[in-house]
Amino acid sequence: MSAYSTYTHEDFNAQFDLKRKLASKVAWYNPVEDAIYVSDNDKVPTFTEGMKVIPKVAAIAKAKQLESQGRMNTDEARFSIYNKHDGWEDAANEYFDYKVRPRTAGVMTPNDFSAIEVTNVLSTLLGLPERNFVLQDAATVIPTPYLDVRVDTWTGFDVAEDIKIGAQIPTSQGSFAATTYTLKLNAAHIARYDELDMRPHYWDIWRVNLENIARRMVKKKAQLIGTELETATGVTGADWGAITSGLSTNNPFDKLGEVSDTIVSNDGNPDTVAIGDRAYRDLISNTFVHGTSQNAPPQNQPGAAKTITIPGFSYTFYIDNLVTNTVAIVYDKTAIAAFQGPTMTAAYRDALHRFDGYIATDYFLTKITQSGKIRKLTGVSA
Repeated sequence: MSAYSTYTHEDFNAQFDLKRKLASKVAWYNPVEDAIYVSDNDKVPTFTEGMKVIPKVAAIAKAKQLESQGRMNTDEARFSIYNKHDGWEDAANEYFDYKVRPRTAGVMTPNDFSAIEVTNVLSTLLGLPERNFVLQDAATVIPTPYLDVRVDTWTGFDVAEDIKIGAQIPTSQGSFAATTYTLKLNAAHIARYDELDMRPHYWDIWRVNLENIARRMVKKKAQLIGTELETATGVTGADWGAITSGLSTNNPFDKLGEVSDTIVSNDGNPDTVAIGDRAYRDLISNTFVHGTSQNAPPQNQPGAAKTITIPGFSYTFYIDNLVTNTVAIVYDKTAIAAFQGPTMTAAYRDALHRFDGYIATDYFLTKITQSGKIRKLTGVSA
């Protein structure tokens, strides 16, 4: 019997298939599965069997949380997010040994494992802790794999009452209204010449630029949702920070209740408020809210974006300075939709001009789809 292991055609096919997978230059995010695939097609999303690198993007944040709590070691947190069934966990391990460790010594190597590189970057983009903005979560997210999405809105009818003996029962029928929306493209593109890696730097300039794309993608969605929220029908409010004889002049519950009544009358459930931090500070320090005690309640790090609930209010508050600081938007969260389409990253090489490039695209659209279930209070802070 030979002392050497037999190298079969199955082994050759497996190695060839792995090499083909690792040569992929594009990563697509499938919002329906919450999964990341790699592909050679940078024009159309392709979700091919065996090319699913990360089965669940949500697992990235979960692994980071477990690692921070000491319940998962660093290697497990780093590699458990990859698809083990199709060999991507092993490929990620090999990539880390070949590229990441040399990088820590200041050595930049060619993108021989470009698929893993692209996937790591996309994972960072989708799993980045969103510390600076919260409005990206202030709409109802609807995953869609297509650029055109149809929204059907149903309007019901009431039951007839006090029908007289022998009278005909009136016929009623609800109505549907259909609207088609087309998602819009947000994108970022960076490139670096080879000479960048031929000089010493204190910082990994390329990585800093990649991480900036991630942060700015989050900011862009928050901005778009904030802009759409402020298109809601306006209702004149009252300054929550006004003081008369040491007490608040205006009661926030009055105007919040007024617009909430309107939303309820339109069959909505007013459960959300989007507001800037200055208006929030006026609200939380208003004596109608916290009483006449000498000190106002804690303000949860003034100026920082945050999502909170306030005792005595049935709303979730999204406090973000992307909202104009004189308004408060009260709404049923289902009234505004955030249509999340395919997300793609692509790495490429222009050998003729000696530079590497990186592109991130995100098809996204946010729209108020039920205008009767959202109102904007103006003049709540001065």
